[in-house]
Amino acid sequence: AGDFLYSWVYSFDPESEWSLWRQSQFVDGVGQAILPFSDNGCGDYYAFILVDGKCSARVYWLDPELGYPIAETEYEDFNSFIVETALKS
Repeated sequence: AGDFLYSWVYSFDPESEWSLWRQSQFVDGVGQAILPFSDNGCGDYYAFILVDGKCSARVYWLDPELGYPIAETEYEDFNSFIVETALKS
């Protein structure tokens, strides 16, 4: 967890300054159906879908202005998100 060059990643630790539980407290289904792991600084979240307690490989998008619907992104997995978003110059 922490600050990457152009993005950040949340921590599972509820006491962390990067706590995903605190950062995504307004999103329904956190920890049950979805697991937000980052945001874009404007309230939109990047997340994994949870199926049988396991995270999807694909990264999804949650937009609060639309009621947090789950939409696919171009990121096939966490690594592609980091390379294309967090480390992009």
